[in-house]
Amino acid sequence: MRNLRATLRHLLSLALSLLAFTLLARRIDLQSVRDAFGTVHPGWLLATCLSLALYTVIKSIRWQRLLHHSGAVVSHRESLVVLMIGQALNTFIPLRVGDVARIYLMGRHGMSRALVFGTLIVEKGVDLICYTALFFCFHGEWRCPIGRARLSPR
Repeated sequence: MRNLRATLRHLLSLALSLLAFTLLARRIDLQSVRDAFGTVHPGWLLATCLSLALYTVIKSIRWQRLLHHSGAVVSHRESLVVLMIGQALNTFIPLRVGDVARIYLMGRHGMSRALVFGTLIVEKGVDLICYTALFFCFHGEWRCPIGRARLSPR
């Protein structure tokens, strides 16, 4: 019964995501999308992809270290793969399904799900502290180096 509820919850979440995507996709002007992609500078796109890849690798190492210090044995590769699966699911399915999937996938490898959940709480707490610090560092009159964009209104 518990597995049935979890399956139904995941199916409902997927159905809501597909419905939202369909409703949004119907309102998108494809020519505008093509025009927008035509203005993308390849160098900035490459820099974005590289920084995202580096961030993901560092985040997976951080998670692997959290798990290791909690007594779990997991390789860097395992933590990276599970993290990437979780991030992909969080991108396409609402309600943080990717984080639930990370707990489930590590649990399938024999790890305590409570332990994995605890490391995710610590991870989210560290992220919150870092993003808050970044906000306060860059809030105000800091100017974006690209064009005339600003982070705060005048």
